[in-house]
Amino acid sequence: PIPSTIPIRMCIELTNRCNLNCPFCLVGQQNLKEIPAHDELDRNLGGMDIDLCQKIIVDAKKFGIKEINLTFQGEPLMYKRKWFLELVRLCKQEELKSIVYTNGLLLDPEYSRSIINAGMEELRFSVDGITQEVYELNRVGGKFETVYKNMKDFVEISKEENSNIKLIWQFIVLRNNENQIAKARAMADEIGI
Repeated sequence: PIPSTIPIRMCIELTNRCNLNCPFCLVGQQNLKEIPAHDELDRNLGGMDIDLCQKIIVDAKKFGIKEINLTFQGEPLMYKRKWFLELVRLCKQEELKSIVYTNGLLLDPEYSRSIINAGMEELRFSVDGITQEVYELNRVGGKFETVYKNMKDFVEISKEENSNIKLIWQFIVLRNNENQIAKARAMADEIGI
């Protein structure tokens, strides 16, 4: 039988490359691998062909999909910048909500402004600690000060551009950071995210 409902969201893995090596990256594989960190990925690293991405987005619209998440196990901002922006614009053109989850480390004010102006509708920063010591346990290779500044800049730029982009600080609670939840909420409020 043909299902009577269809999913509203589709995820597209633009790249499986990442600038970090989070120890819990390969969710769902924790029983298959000694360590489910990104470096344990069993696939060759690379990026998806831009033409294929565009076809998937156009076909998704025809199928009835409403949202495109340009994220899976890689860091989407490692995808070629001009192609990433093209895909965000295509989602906008096809009237699909564009979403991205990022560690936020590769942003700079110019790129943030370009992402906003391309029409991104939701951006989720994955930041699981509010001190360098705790943050780097969860986002191995990352710099908390950098990502916090990038989040703050992104909020300011979105205001300057009168954007309605939904910005989220995703804080995965783990034993090593559970004592930082209240302070993280206060810091998020402080920068307007």
